[in-house]
Amino acid sequence: MRLRDAQLAYLLLRIYVGVNLLMHGVARLLSGSGAFVEGMVRAFAPTPLPEPLIRAFGVVLTPLELLLGALVLLGAWLRPALVSAMLLMTALTFGTCLRQDWTTVGIQLVYALAYFVLLVRRSDDVFSVDRLRGSPAAD
Repeated sequence: MRLRDAQLAYLLLRIYVGVNLLMHGVARLLSGSGAFVEGMVRAFAPTPLPEPLIRAFGVVLTPLELLLGALVLLGAWLRPALVSAMLLMTALTFGTCLRQDWTTVGIQLVYALAYFVLLVRRSDDVFSVDRLRGSPAAD
């Protein structure tokens, strides 16, 4: 099967974004998710967000990154995975704005744009679990 340039570019971007998100979760697991959560609590202490909310978000973030990263990487349930990843990025950006960490907000915008491209160009997804299952790319 010979892929058109747009299809190959889509595949490579999907793999890149999936690995990136998956490895965020893997790295946090390897370094200890407790340390990550405590770091988040410290980083968000100056914001108006309540500590229990930050702690809960920190606890669920690692498994979410692992799950969504794996789904994007494999191209499984791709539309809901991309929408969920974009919503997760929106929550991260909200918190980052409260911290007034504008450099990180700019980096997060690049992630958001990558999710946008993957979602809007899903018709170029020809090599994925969804396609193997017979799921149409435009559903």
